[in-house]
Amino acid sequence: MLENFTRRQKINYFLILFGAGFHFLVLAYFWHLPRFVLSIGGNESDFGLILGMTAFPIFLFSPVSGYLSDRISPKILILSGIFLAAGSSFAFLLIERISIWIYILRILQGLGHAFVFAPALGLLSKMIPEKNKAEGLGYFAVAIQSANTVGSLLASRMLDKGVFVFFTTAALSGAVSWILMSFVKIEKEEKKAEIHRDEKKSWLNTVLQKKFLSGYILILFLGGMFGTVLQFLPAFFDSLYQKNEISNPLHSSFFLTTAMALIALSRVFLGKMTDRVDKVKITRINFVFLSISVFLISLIYNPLSAVGIALFFGASYGLLYPVLNALVLMRSDIKDRGKVSGVLTMLFDTGFSAFAFLNGMLVFHYGYKLMFSALAGLMVLGFFIFTFLERKKA
Repeated sequence: MLENFTRRQKINYFLILFGAGFHFLVLAYFWHLPRFVLSIGGNESDFGLILGMTAFPIFLFSPVSGYLSDRISPKILILSGIFLAAGSSFAFLLIERISIWIYILRILQGLGHAFVFAPALGLLSKMIPEKNKAEGLGYFAVAIQSANTVGSLLASRMLDKGVFVFFTTAALSGAVSWILMSFVKIEKEEKKAEIHRDEKKSWLNTVLQKKFLSGYILILFLGGMFGTVLQFLPAFFDSLYQKNEISNPLHSSFFLTTAMALIALSRVFLGKMTDRVDKVKITRINFVFLSISVFLISLIYNPLSAVGIALFFGASYGLLYPVLNALVLMRSDIKDRGKVSGVLTMLFDTGFSAFAFLNGMLVFHYGYKLMFSALAGLMVLGFFIFTFLERKKA
């Protein structure tokens, strides 16, 4: 793939990968936000609402940032978003109890992320050759998952050292991301792809086409599942010990670090394969196995079962996200990929955050095990909708 890049494109590609990695490291820290919420007097219902608060700015502004990235420099949007996300993360040091300020900071975090992910994804999509689309986006996903792996392990340790260390190191990761992204230089060809004054189709007509619908729906379900597992699993493991369902504390890193590492490895070693096989078929198979693995999370009771189910989860999810993104983006015109990537980002991140509202209430009233079982059932529904729409299209 890299042999098709100019020297400047190679530098840009790796700067974006590492810059995005450090940005997602900040986000991975906040998977452990429920522990902080509980420590300042909150409950499961509170952290469902707090976690889900980022859904609003992501839903509203991810499509806007994707739209803008086709008209102005994506670099400006990315740097602004990183600054906002990192700054609001550091400001959590001022939070001492549940108040309106914690919700405001979560909204600012979501707004910052909306202006990072979609422009970065759109820029990469324009840069990567068609024949290497899934592979190139797969490596981008590897950078994200590697950050998630490190972040899930590091954040738990940092939070054990206190909230000052926790939020300060999160903000520092954002600062590194900003510095790396500031060195990206967009070439003339990519600038030309950004601005199309002669477009006749409206934004809605561009992104709301039937050929995208099946992918849109599945990416929403995928984001909801992923966000639920990452954000609720640490508290679930803590509850097992607190309710005497297990005899020894079960650390979330047994599952999260194992799953994130396998996701990254699968994308590194199998990424090229995804450009040579049927992407719809890969999506269907992996989504079925992923649904089963989510149900199995409710049966975890010791470190061995946590690692075993994490391997199943990681293997199922590993190729699914980049393949599904590539499937949708390859169905769009190259001049519209900033807009389409904005919608994909909005749907994934909206699902990631918004599912927390419902799941927080389910946990509060019925417990974690029923919530994970219900999530698996919802994913099965998403699979059948995707299959129906793809067959109708054929």
